[in-house]
Amino acid sequence: MKKTLVAIAALTAIAASAQTTTGKPGFEIQGNFNAGFGQISYKGVSNAVGIEQNGAGTTQINFRGLEDLGGGNQAYFRVENDLSIVRNDANQGVITDVGNGAPQASSVANFTAGRTQKGATSTFGNGELAVGVRGAFGDVAFGAINNAGLTNFVLIASPLQGTSYGSGYGSIIGADPTLGSVRWNNSFKYATPTMNGFTAQFIYSAKQTNAKHNYNAQGIAGVTVNTGLGANDQIGAKELGLKYANGPLTVGAVSAQTDSTDAAFCGALNNSDAVFTPGYNRPCYVAASTTTGVYNTQSPNAGFKSTQNSLAAKYELGNGFTVSGGMQQTKWKEIVAGDGDQADRSAQIATLTYVTGVHTVFGTYGTMKEKAARNAFTGKTSTMTAVGYNYALSKTSNLYGRYETLTDDAGSQAAVWGGAAPTVSLIGTDSTNKRTRTQLGLMVNF
Repeated sequence: MKKTLVAIAALTAIAASAQTTTGKPGFEIQGNFNAGFGQISYKGVSNAVGIEQNGAGTTQINFRGLEDLGGGNQAYFRVENDLSIVRNDANQGVITDVGNGAPQASSVANFTAGRTQKGATSTFGNGELAVGVRGAFGDVAFGAINNAGLTNFVLIASPLQGTSYGSGYGSIIGADPTLGSVRWNNSFKYATPTMNGFTAQFIYSAKQTNAKHNYNAQGIAGVTVNTGLGANDQIGAKELGLKYANGPLTVGAVSAQTDSTDAAFCGALNNSDAVFTPGYNRPCYVAASTTTGVYNTQSPNAGFKSTQNSLAAKYELGNGFTVSGGMQQTKWKEIVAGDGDQADRSAQIATLTYVTGVHTVFGTYGTMKEKAARNAFTGKTSTMTAVGYNYALSKTSNLYGRYETLTDDAGSQAAVWGGAAPTVSLIGTDSTNKRTRTQLGLMVNF
């Protein structure tokens, strides 16, 4: 017991002595926690009210370390831990099913419940992981690294909201071609030093197609979690990001490519969702799957090459006003003879933010149109409108309110609306493709 108390005291002392500004040598514990009263309505679920989280950012606790190597060089690490502030079971890596049934993996439970905000696979180190060195030569890192789609697009186009309510993340815009991931496992990053306001960044994750698998009747591999090099197949990714920041203007551009050809599965780039629920307007399913609910019956060797090009800008107008926004083009092309684009999405989003004293307000509007002829939602458009408010209690604590409405005619959230996802039990029969979300809560950073 005495040794434990000594260890805790030592860790506390290290954390207290660490510099709180990233870039200073030392050890740092940093976090964000927020939760409050939430309300959500969507097809088949009317005015559900309860305690929710993440209305103004992802709840997480992070560990950072930085060592001065001399000569202007530094070594560093980062371990990010996304967690639930409202559910104990989520933080044990499980979440009870609908009706408080038997516990199951958090990612599965979230998935079958339509990906609400109520939980996550909140085990240790489930966020960004990085170890690297930086200096006059730039920044080199290895790990599960946040992509430029997040840092150079989403956080510029939606700087206050990030990936939380009002950002349009996953429904209008996304940080990678699947619109569901903000980082790639088993990745390498090189970022140039900043020169006249410009920075370039390259991320690479090698495709793996060496593993042997057993397939089920739908041709889906029985094991898809990447536990080691060559142990399981992995989607490959390449990304180039550019950023310019000078005075009131910030501009970001990102071009990303992914490749799952000859892999034994199609799924999210971080391998957390090996098989997408049918009905999502995302890769790995032929157009018929969005209406029939039948899992893709392609050969396991069928795959996709996906591309996403994004451009974002933010400008501080003065007198408390900031305008930001972005444009994004995302395509998923199935690599099978005679087949074409499964998705061809064009999206735009814009935000106006006003800050005066302790008050911050914003308004966001975004649209996404599906143009791929082989997609069941071709020719249709989804629109999102959101507003938000922060009241600063201190430099690190805020009361906040968020409201978001999504009219999803283009099917970005098709499984939520019941678009042929057989495991979703809360879908109802309402034909209105409209979702609303509201949260009033408290956010504390440290």
